[in-house]
Amino acid sequence: MKTTLIILSSTVCVLSLMIGFMMMSVPDGTMINSNIAILKTTSFKDFRMPGLLLFLTVGISNTIAIFYLFINHKSKFNWSIAGGVLLIIWIVTQFILIESSRWIDVIILTIGTLIIFISIQLKGKELI
Repeated sequence: MKTTLIILSSTVCVLSLMIGFMMMSVPDGTMINSNIAILKTTSFKDFRMPGLLLFLTVGISNTIAIFYLFINHKSKFNWSIAGGVLLIIWIVTQFILIESSRWIDVIILTIGTLIIFISIQLKGKELI
């Protein structure tokens, strides 16, 4: 189970850091195959700030979680839970602000939920 958690968290970490960086680097959305028009229902004029937020919240929290999982730090599962929660908050906020969804968003929600459930289960086993 810990291996599954590391794989899921690592995938989220790498993708959120990369996509966040791409959004900041090319804020018109071409690098992420998107269009600024989808931001019309938000207060963002381009992808720079959403990219920074994705990078700092989802990316960094999952980076810390992975690091703590590898060094077996006592708060490793708390960070994993936080990373999963932030991923779910990110995607739900995206649903609300952009007012559209894609099939990949359902997969992202599922991954966030799995990260949380696996972390809670492993945390419980560690307490026994």
